[in-house]
Order: sequence, then C-alpha cells, then structure tokens
Amino acid sequence: MKHLPAFGFLVAGLAIGILVGRSGEGTRAAGPDDGGTGTVPVRKRLAERPNSSEPASLRAIRSAAPADLPALTLRSGKVVDPVEMRRLVSECLMSMTAENWEEVVSSFGRLTKETGRDLADDWRLALFRSGQLAGGDAMDTWLAAGLENRRDQSWHTLHGWGTRDPKAALEWLRNAAAEGNELSPTFYAAVIGGAAMTDPADAIRHLSDVPAPLRKECVSPLVWDTASHGGPESLDPVLRYADGLDRGDPESAVFADRIFAESTEALLKMADSARDPQKACDAAALLISYGRDPYDVVRSTLGRFRWYHMSDKLKIVDETLLSASQSEPAEVARMVAYLMSTMNANNGDVAVIHEWMNDHSTSALLPELQRRLPSDP
Repeated sequence: MKHLPAFGFLVAGLAIGILVGRSGEGTRAAGPDDGGTGTVPVRKRLAERPNSSEPASLRAIRSAAPADLPALTLRSGKVVDPVEMRRLVSECLMSMTAENWEEVVSSFGRLTKETGRDLADDWRLALFRSGQLAGGDAMDTWLAAGLENRRDQSWHTLHGWGTRDPKAALEWLRNAAAEGNELSPTFYAAVIGGAAMTDPADAIRHLSDVPAPLRKECVSPLVWDTASHGGPESLDPVLRYADGLDRGDPESAVFADRIFAESTEALLKMADSARDPQKACDAAALLISYGRDPYDVVRSTLGRFRWYHMSDKLKIVDETLLSASQSEPAEVARMVAYLMSTMNANNGDVAVIHEWMNDHSTSALLPELQRRLPSDP
C-alpha cells in the first residue's frame, strides 16, 4: 500500500471532520449557548456527549459518590484482564479523597482475602495517594494503631505526603518524636524521597530539617527518586550540594562521599539500562568535574559495563581520561590494567584493541596498550 503524504492525511482529516459535523447538526430551542439561532454548536454537543469508547465501569468510577468508591475499588481489583484491572484501579486511586482513603486502602486487604490476588503494588500506591490527600490525618491513623506494626503503611504514606508538603510531613515526625513515639529512621527518608520526585532542590533544603544522625538514611531516596523521575541531568543539584559540604568535618565528608557513591550507581545504571556507552562517558565526565578520582570512576563504570564490546569499553576509558585535566602515567597504567582485566582473549578482543589503536593514534592510552599487547593480534 502506498502511503499518503502528511498533507494528504491532513486534507482527508479535515474533509471527514466537515462531513461528521454536518451529519451531526441538529436544532433545539434557542438558548444562551447558541446565540438564539436554535442550532447547538457541534463542539459543545461533542463535549457534552459521553465518551462511548470508555467502558461503563470507568465512567461509573469517575461519577461515583465518595462512599461508593471502596466497593468500586474492590470490584475493579477482581477484573480478569490485567491491563483493564490496572486502569480501573488507577482511576479509583485518582478519585480517592481525604474522606474515604482509609476504606479504599482497606479494600485491597479484603480483595486478597476474598480472591487470593496479591495487589501489593496497588496497595502501596493507595497508601502513597493517601499521603498526598490526607497527610497528617493518615499518619495519625497509623500512629493510633501503633507505628511499630504499621511501618510499611507509614513509609508509603509519608512518601506520598513528601511530594505535596514535605515541610508539614517533617514537622509531624518531629512532633511525634517529641511525644516519645519511636520512629523508624527511614520515615525521614520517605519524606525526602517524595520531595525529590517533584523538586530536588527543595528536598535538599529540607535535609537540614532531618536530625543530623538520620540524614545518611535519606541519601538513597534523595538520589534515586531524583534520578528516576528527572533523568541524569536532574542529579546536578544533588552533586553540587555534596560538593559544597565541608570536608573538614569528618561526618560531612562521609555524607558527601555517600551521595557521590549513590549518584555514581544511579548514573551508571541509567546508562546501562539505555545500553548507551556514550551516556556512561557523560556520567564519568560529570563525576570527574566534581573532583571524583578518574581511576575510581573508570573502575565503577567498567564494573557495570565489563561485558560490553571491547570497543565500547575503550571509548569509555579514553573519554574518561580526556575528561581529567591531567593524568599521570601511573594513573593511565592503572586504568589500562583494569580495562585489560575485563578482556576476553578468546572472542577477538585483542584484534579489536589493535584496530582501535590504529584508529586512535593520538590517544593517551596507546603507550600502555602497546606495552601490554603483543605486536600482532
């Protein structure tokens, strides 16, 4: 079949739209929306018409009274088609309110008892949503029930609350601790992680509101929630923050190193997931720009990329070396030695290295590669 050019589709679409509009025209008594002509504008009629492509169950959820939503959530979780089930359950969570959150969350436990289905991920999302909608009221519920037995519920609730009002969530934790309640250190991390989803800079500012001994618990969610929702570039403010910490203070130095270590893992994981060695090179350059040791960066990078093609690994080491302002021969030797430790001589890596050397005659890696390899592939 020949494909119509884009302009042809545009013209055809306009023609169909005109025909549909004409065939759907009708009249009614003159009113304020039709300028007294007696003809209802087509666009208004289409907007008022229910979307017939949506299932009735979806429309029922959207128009349900708050008191009916828990039963609809239970019914949605019993739908056989997993895609449709996920769609309906998600719609229930979006329709949840500060008044019915507890009943909606409880419906997942009922669902498991009645059907044996495990919708743990949806249950966690319901808790997350309850934090967004009910915040302190939801946490008061878990506090009254005993936080020691409601750690999972509390964590996901605080995670959601952190996306909307981390200041209020941290204040709730401070007040609960002041009243003698034993709190999991990860509760603070949940709030910081939630804040990092929406505004990493705001999450960093709120670190000062976390008790100093517990801030180390916040590093992982700060880094991973930032990276997962904003991509590699979103980690820049996190790295700037770590770079600005006072290294004269041993605790601050350890805290900064922990942030850099987690950020390195996150950046390289994203590069690996994308199967993109250039992203690994970019990550290495970013880390080196913040003073990370080039050899340590190479080790971390090749540690994750060691099974990649040798030409990709050579590219990573070469560009990492270029990112470093100065490199001593001993440091280059260490990088090449680690690179060679990932080599598989039986699958042609030696030949690949020789070919790469011919194509990169000005690379600083050449002297070490020549010294370590036989003259012939």
